[in-house]
Amino acid sequence: MSTNHQFDKEESLRYLLVEYQQCFEHMRHHNNISISLAKFIYTILAALGTGAFALFKYLEGEAYQYLIVGSVVLFALVIGIAFSALMVRNRIYFVIVARQVNSIRNYLISRMKLDFSNYNKCYLDSSKPKAFNLNSSYLLILLIISLVNGIAGGLGYYLIANYLEVQGIWARGMLGMIIGIAIAVSSALVISIYLRVQDKLRRQTKGS
Repeated sequence: MSTNHQFDKEESLRYLLVEYQQCFEHMRHHNNISISLAKFIYTILAALGTGAFALFKYLEGEAYQYLIVGSVVLFALVIGIAFSALMVRNRIYFVIVARQVNSIRNYLISRMKLDFSNYNKCYLDSSKPKAFNLNSSYLLILLIISLVNGIAGGLGYYLIANYLEVQGIWARGMLGMIIGIAIAVSSALVISIYLRVQDKLRRQTKGS
């Protein structure tokens, strides 16, 4: 086939239908990944939290009790941050294919001889879904993970500081709380800003 060959209407329609099916499958795939990642991260964090508590009781009275438990808690923080990044990237991939599905659906329905557009209940807007959506359950999951990361960071610092006997116990507690809040808030801000930037970049790409 010549490289200059152009699709006729029938070939173009077949291509669009295949692309629609493939994008819809990818959309379902990324949605399933989102659910799996959320279940996996909460399972891991719950297991690490339970393990840290069990170790704390088991090592009670040992000189290195706070060091080991604090290290486990900080490891949970690292895992939480890594999974947050994975979930954010997966959200971007989901949004890309979902918008393509909406775009193709809108194109085909608007050219139907049937009046199905009057009965259509699915999304047709190619600028949606937004990567950053306050009403999205996905964003809520990411914010909860940010909160858990903050708790892990603050608690991890407190336990390590106890082992090192840095400052007084109240000062360690207050600083641990401040660190935890800072991690939770900064994590939530980074996620929100990144998703907003991705939305802006997609609009600029579409308009260029």
